[in-house]
Amino acid sequence: MSTIYQSVIKDVRKSGYEFEALMVAHDGVATTLPPDSTTPPPQSEIPAPPIANHRYGTDDNIKIIRIEKTTEPLGATVRNEGEAVVIGRVVRGGAAEKSGLLHEGDEILEVNGIEMRGKSVNAVCDILKDMEGSLTILVIPASQARIHMARDMVLHVRALFDYDPEDDMYIPCRELGISFRKGDVLHVISQEDSNWWQAYREGEEDQTLAGLIPSLSFQHQRETMRLAAEERISKPSKKSSTSTLLCGTTSKKKKKKGAYDEGGYPMYSNDDYDPEEILTYEEVSLFYPRADKKRPIVLIGPPDIGRHELRQRLMENSERFAAAIPHELNENLAFTRSSHLNDLACASQICADELNENLAFTRSVRFTQM
Repeated sequence: MSTIYQSVIKDVRKSGYEFEALMVAHDGVATTLPPDSTTPPPQSEIPAPPIANHRYGTDDNIKIIRIEKTTEPLGATVRNEGEAVVIGRVVRGGAAEKSGLLHEGDEILEVNGIEMRGKSVNAVCDILKDMEGSLTILVIPASQARIHMARDMVLHVRALFDYDPEDDMYIPCRELGISFRKGDVLHVISQEDSNWWQAYREGEEDQTLAGLIPSLSFQHQRETMRLAAEERISKPSKKSSTSTLLCGTTSKKKKKKGAYDEGGYPMYSNDDYDPEEILTYEEVSLFYPRADKKRPIVLIGPPDIGRHELRQRLMENSERFAAAIPHELNENLAFTRSSHLNDLACASQICADELNENLAFTRSVRFTQM
C-alpha cells in the first residue's frame, strides 16, 4: 500500500499546476453548493493558483478559461508584442465573442498545455486551427481600461469602390476579409478599430463570423496616397539643383513617409485633396413605405433618352404601377400659363410637359385601383 501511495504522490507532483487548478476549482464549487447538492455547475473561468505561476513570474491575475471550439474558427486574431502573444481582435459571432471571456489585449500563455509565449503569429494559428472541443486557455487579462464592452450601433453603408482582401497588403487577417463591389450594401456592426471595421454584406447576415473591411478614414488615406503617387508619376521630374530662388534652392513639399499610427498602419497627409473627390462609403437606411401612401416615381433626364419608353415598360406591370393623371392647360381652361409656371417655381406643381403647344402639369398623383 505504501508503494502505491508513493506512486500517486509522485504523479501528483509531476502534474504541476493542472492538478492544482483542478483542486482549486473543486474547492471553489464546493463552497457555493448547498449541503444536499451533488451536481456542481460547470466552471468556465477559474483563477489559477499561485503555484501555477512559477513559469510566468508572480502575476496573481492569471486565469484559466475554457471555451468549446467547433470546426468554425475561434473568432479572434492574435499579434506579437515582443515575446508575448496577445489577442488583437475579437470578431463578432465567433466562439471567443460569444463566451465573453476573451478580450482585446489579453495575453495568451498556454492553450491545452502548449506554451504560446515566444511563438510567431503563424505558429499560433497553425496550432489552433486543428484544435476542436474544449480549449483550456491560460491568459493574463488585459487591464479594464482596454476592455470595451459597449455595443456599437449598426451602420448601414453603400460601398462606392470595389474591394478584394486578397489584394490588400495591409489587412491584419486576410482570411477574415470580405470582398465587395461598388454599390453593395454593408452592415457595419463594430467600429472599435479605427482602421478596420467588422461588417456583413447585405443578404449574408446569417454568416457566423463578421468580416473585416477598411474603415472610411483608412480607405480615404490610401486613396490619397494613390492619387499623390499618380500625380508624381504624371509630372515631369526636375532636378532640385536647377530650380533656385534668390535665397536658395526650392523643393516641393513632400508627404510624410514612414509614419505609422498606434495600430501599425501607415498614415498619409490628405491636405492636398478635397475629401469630396475621394469616394469611400455612403451611409444609407432602409425605407419602410406606408401602406396607405403611394410613392410617385419621377424620371428625370434630357430629351430623347427613353424616358417615355421606360415609363411604358413600367406601366406593363399594372399590379405595381399606375399612371399619374396630369392637369392639362389649354385655351379652354381658366388657368393661365403664367400661374402654372409660378406654381411650378413654388413647388406646388410636381412636373410640367409641353405637347402641341399645350402645357401639361402634374399637381397631384391619383391612382387607379391596384
